[in-house]
Amino acid sequence: ESARRTCDWVASRTTITYDFIMEREGAWPIANMSTAYAMTGDQYYLNAARLMARRAIERQDEETGAWLHQPLPSETGGVAIIGGKTFAAGALCTGLLRYLEIEPEPRPDVRRMLVLYADWLMKEAWDHEVGGFYYITNSPIHIERGGQRNVSETGMNAETTLFAYEEAGEQRYLDFWREMMRGYFERPLSGMGKDFSQQVYSAVWGLDRARQFGVTEIAPLNED
Repeated sequence: ESARRTCDWVASRTTITYDFIMEREGAWPIANMSTAYAMTGDQYYLNAARLMARRAIERQDEETGAWLHQPLPSETGGVAIIGGKTFAAGALCTGLLRYLEIEPEPRPDVRRMLVLYADWLMKEAWDHEVGGFYYITNSPIHIERGGQRNVSETGMNAETTLFAYEEAGEQRYLDFWREMMRGYFERPLSGMGKDFSQQVYSAVWGLDRARQFGVTEIAPLNED
């Protein structure tokens, strides 16, 4: 009963003027409404999830594939920039993937949105020289530090990258997935609560998708 009341609140209150600035703000409501519909079959929740997915489409930058926003100056060394956060956007994509699982309509627009996001991951969010994700894209201090190969950013995007491979059928997505996942099991999990959960949350779905494509191993970090 408590879960149902929470879902009713999310569906009724957040959809009036549904919007988000940082990517993860849009993630949890979509995942919540999608799960609520999966558990109850109540169209009320499906309609709420559709409204949220529509806003995600509107918010995505067509040129880059990111959901750009202005981070706090304290995060970017006082420099005002417009960029995206890889881990937070990965959370949003996970919510959108759960939505696609319960949506009876084909929704090519949502599928295209996720493929565009995977392009952003490869082109702008990944430091190809270092081999890791920037915490915030377009941020001078984070570009100077270089990309970080950590389990959080990697885990939160493990499923979406393979979805792009499944959807577009282009080898470059699978190759990128193999590269970003290198050494994933060598890096110890840490922290509690959010710190720990974001390291495994989407990775489980990503590994399951990989198995469906016959991928059963992840290369070690030091493999040439």
